[in-house]
Amino acid sequence: MNLSLSKEIDQDAALSFGIDYGIVDYLNLRFGFRTHPSTFSAGIGINYLKFELDYAAFNHLDLGLTHQIGIIIHFGDDLPRSERIKSLLNRD
Repeated sequence: MNLSLSKEIDQDAALSFGIDYGIVDYLNLRFGFRTHPSTFSAGIGINYLKFELDYAAFNHLDLGLTHQIGIIIHFGDDLPRSERIKSLLNRD
C-alpha cells in the first residue's frame, strides 16, 4: 500500500493512493487513484517462473480509458521481481 500527498506551488494539493495485493503466489491485483487531476487505475500481475505479465487500465484525461501491457523475461539466475522485493523487505 502506498499513500502520498503532493502540492505544487501553482496547483491544488493531490492525494494519491495505490495498493498491490497478492491473491496467491503468482497473482497480484492492483488499484490506485489520484484526486487532482481525478484519475484511477487498476491492473493485474502474473509472475510465473521467469516470466512476468502485467496489465493495467487507467483513465487518461485526454485519451480516455487506456490500456498498458508489460512482459518481462528473466534470464540467468536472477529472481523474479516479487521475490527480490520480498527479500529486501525481510532484511533485518
